[in-house]
Amino acid sequence: MLKINVKNPWGAPVFYFEKCGSTMDEARRLEKQGAPCGSVIAAAFQTEGRGRFKERRWQSESGGNLLFTLLLRYNDFNAIPKAWTLKTGVAIALALEKMFPALAGKLNIKWPNDIMLSQKKICGILTESDGKNVFCGIGLNLLNKNADAMPGAASLFKEISVNKEQIPSIYGAHFELILEEILKQIKIMLEDGDDWHAALNKRLFGKGEEACFLELHGGEKLRGIVCGVSPAGALIIEKADGAKIERVSGELTSNFC
Repeated sequence: MLKINVKNPWGAPVFYFEKCGSTMDEARRLEKQGAPCGSVIAAAFQTEGRGRFKERRWQSESGGNLLFTLLLRYNDFNAIPKAWTLKTGVAIALALEKMFPALAGKLNIKWPNDIMLSQKKICGILTESDGKNVFCGIGLNLLNKNADAMPGAASLFKEISVNKEQIPSIYGAHFELILEEILKQIKIMLEDGDDWHAALNKRLFGKGEEACFLELHGGEKLRGIVCGVSPAGALIIEKADGAKIERVSGELTSNFC
């Protein structure tokens, strides 16, 4: 484990692993050792990368992506910002659009925790909390050569047609600059992000389209029009009878229910 020279707006260290099980697990270990609020744990490769569901592990080859977990400490549960994952998604989209203007209007946020580019997943967010600490894991495909072999996955630099010769290695400038900008935007969004709601609905994946909503663990299946997201972060769906309902947990899919 190394400390790398990345400008962290929280003023906390950024730890870097060439290889680890998962940055989320390392963040939990470092939290117990007293790592300060805003600590970042990044890795070139994870052997046990996790996703929102156990059967959907985050997969990437070594040195091809931005993989990290942000640790933030709060005094109590009520101090944790609401709609955390969605605000983080907005922050990442804003950061990428700022660094790569060609992405403007092309990035979408799929409720509740993915970022899409050209209808494909480019970034996943996994947020966990123990009631006082928040662990926000982020996986962003940068140079992922295996993206084409993963159904529904995309690679940032391929999608924006940047020649590989123009891109530094994962240890170079782009890795650090993108991480810095994402951290900067996350801090702004969590502390002073009153416009996050409008920014999210502007970029909401599938808005105005028909989709299937699935509750977790074999619950309700519902088909309707994706209308937007509430200020509290709930997905708003319009059913066939015109009634609008809100759901705070589940998954969207274009497949028929």
